[in-house]
Amino acid sequence: IWYIHPMDTLAARPVKLFQDAREASGVRLYAADSHFKEPVAPHKPHGDPRWALIVGHEDEGVSSQAEQLCDHRVCVPQRLGESLNVAHATAICLYELSKHCDGNEQGT
Repeated sequence: IWYIHPMDTLAARPVKLFQDAREASGVRLYAADSHFKEPVAPHKPHGDPRWALIVGHEDEGVSSQAEQLCDHRVCVPQRLGESLNVAHATAICLYELSKHCDGNEQGT
């Protein structure tokens, strides 16, 4: 079963306003880029939907300013090739991070 979690979008300037709002809401922020070392995995605690994902431009990656905001820096592990298409990598990250958002430990 595939599903999409509805979420509020927050656009704020300067970045400090975004950071304050994110911290107050308890949202964990993930950045995905091919040069990060931590493999993407289901968000913890299981069942907690308060997370968001930042992905960067295919050529430039996640900006250093965005990276500094993040709690976790993850990658999609690969055996061959330099990097995945950003759309494919995003889909994999969203799938992995949301595996247990409904509280189901089996991820089904």
